[in-house]
Amino acid sequence: MYWLIYFLILLIGSSSLIYFTARAHRANKAAITNLLLITLSIFLTCLALEFYFKVFYAETDGFKTLARENWFDRYYNGTFNSLGFRDQEWPPEQVADKKKVMILGDSFVEGYGIKYPKDRFSNLLANKLGQNYVVFNVGRRGAGTLKEIKDLKEYPYKPDILVLTYFINDIDNTAREHNIDGPTTMPYSPPALDPLLENSYAFNFFYWRAYRVLLYKQEALRNDWRASAVKNPEVWAAHEQELQTIIDWSTENHVKLMLLIFPDLVQTDETRYIVRPIIQYFTKHQVPVLDVTPLLTNIPTNERIVSSLDPHPNEHLHALIAEALYQKLHDLAFVP
Repeated sequence: MYWLIYFLILLIGSSSLIYFTARAHRANKAAITNLLLITLSIFLTCLALEFYFKVFYAETDGFKTLARENWFDRYYNGTFNSLGFRDQEWPPEQVADKKKVMILGDSFVEGYGIKYPKDRFSNLLANKLGQNYVVFNVGRRGAGTLKEIKDLKEYPYKPDILVLTYFINDIDNTAREHNIDGPTTMPYSPPALDPLLENSYAFNFFYWRAYRVLLYKQEALRNDWRASAVKNPEVWAAHEQELQTIIDWSTENHVKLMLLIFPDLVQTDETRYIVRPIIQYFTKHQVPVLDVTPLLTNIPTNERIVSSLDPHPNEHLHALIAEALYQKLHDLAFVP
């Protein structure tokens, strides 16, 4: 349907403009002829841009853009297993007699923004550990701690080693359950523009770029809200209980547990005070912690994230995390 409408607009619009331009030229109406020629040039340029953004442009984004849909179609869709995780299938015969490592978390684990799963830290870790290990990627985009607990308990294989990843937004749902609402994460578009935003790839691109520059200032506000949630006694007590559930499950099932914690990769210094109490809580319960923050030293922001539109870790940072995680597991004697 998209291409039918596109070519109808191209055919009818260009034919009409060429027809009226020819008539104006024959009537020696130079001003009108020039105006129509300019209009025809703009019209064809807009359609050329539309063709480019539809066919060639794909990029992940924090917003629900059409470019993101293109990226999903190219790199994301079709990479999920029957359990709903962006991972390979794990038949019992492939898992039998092997040490099992589970990487549990959200989009940072799932590899949002990473084109090829082989470039994620979970896959790179599996390569380093060798054939006697399997590494399950149990990352789910948008998951918070409660969802991660559910995924952990329902996963068909119990791991020998559990790497719980934590990002500073894991407390968000807990805060909202206690009626502490933060800044909206949804960008705004006037309803009158929705038909264009939902169907024109070029218009969608330029609108959201302009919106981000001129109007969108939510990230710093959300991080301030998260800091207040950590300091709220009721929210923190509830979140502690969620984290304790994972610690208790690991103890009861004789699973070696460690924490891999991420700061905000753009506002790293500003979000240390959100990361610190999480580290302190796990350390108090004798759970080893790998903090990603030191890995970011001397790495410019644009060299650690996917893009200015997508603040998830890029391939370079995934590789650094895999190496640090591999070394940490050795230092802990979790792996020989």
